[in-house]
Amino acid sequence: MLPSLRTNDTGCANVPEIPTRETTDLHQACSSARSLDDIRAALRENPTATTVQDENGKLPLHHLAENEALYLEEALQNAGDKLDIIGVGGINNAETALEKIKAGAKVLQLVTAIRGEGTAVAGKINRGIAAYLDRQGVSSIQEIVGIDSRK
Repeated sequence: MLPSLRTNDTGCANVPEIPTRETTDLHQACSSARSLDDIRAALRENPTATTVQDENGKLPLHHLAENEALYLEEALQNAGDKLDIIGVGGINNAETALEKIKAGAKVLQLVTAIRGEGTAVAGKINRGIAAYLDRQGVSSIQEIVGIDSRK
């Protein structure tokens, strides 16, 4: 339920103030190279932090998406061959696709990229990946799946 707006003595509505932006422990856990345990602990400590914007207007999950490769690597290390990882979010070029593949993704989801650039983006990404594999002398993409998590 929305709060009712009252008018002040000039007849203008008194609009509730927008909360001050702050960086929470959850922002810090999602933006740094910390483990998933740190994120879980920050969520337990302050479950409402998911809705707080930092000084740059970012929610904690924006930071988490920026560091997704770290969490993919951790998931792959913990699960080994028992888990097939799907890389999602922010994939609109070969570099981002390769980052997720090297972190352990076997499949990529391109929904937003296709909406923004059309279906041709998939071909652009495939050509970029193929060029990378050629430059590196890699014969199969399977050779690089999860390579960063094995370091």
